[in-house]
Amino acid sequence: MELVVGLAVFSIVMVLVTDIFFIVTRTNRTLVLTQEVERDMRFAMESMVKEVQQGTIDYSYYSNQSPAVLLQDPVTGQVLPQSVLAVQDSTGRPVKFKFVQETGQPSRLEISRGTSGTWDSLLSDNVILVSVKFYLVPGSDPFVSNATTNQQPRVTIALSAQTKPSLGNSLPDTFFLQTTVVTRTYLR
Repeated sequence: MELVVGLAVFSIVMVLVTDIFFIVTRTNRTLVLTQEVERDMRFAMESMVKEVQQGTIDYSYYSNQSPAVLLQDPVTGQVLPQSVLAVQDSTGRPVKFKFVQETGQPSRLEISRGTSGTWDSLLSDNVILVSVKFYLVPGSDPFVSNATTNQQPRVTIALSAQTKPSLGNSLPDTFFLQTTVVTRTYLR
């Protein structure tokens, strides 16, 4: 009888220990994925912030698109979100960041340096990008001779991303990052 009771207690303890082990392993895996998404989002944000601070907003990119891209609503003056951030680095070389959404493909944040037209992904495959929006103020180049504003150019960058769902975690974690960056270059 003592042997049966001992085996029952031992079995219960082993089941509990095994369950605890699997819970800890699953939690650790979720934590690692969460940290990776946060790290990638911070890296992408820092890359964009650095380019804006050290360069200038490329207003000519937006006006040369066909049709021209409006940065502000002409009636209300409200700033319109953009899916592409075009800047020129300190040497005048174009640098562009764009949010790409294609049917059946995961969304991506890509970067292009120079005029080669080559685009590289800025985030790892473990990041599910929900949205990227760029808000440029003022809505027209303040450094041209007939400028209607004397504001220092600034960009508000808003990122939203999720972790990939992991085993036992049906809902992904969602992260939001937002910052406003002012260009350090003043051309007047």
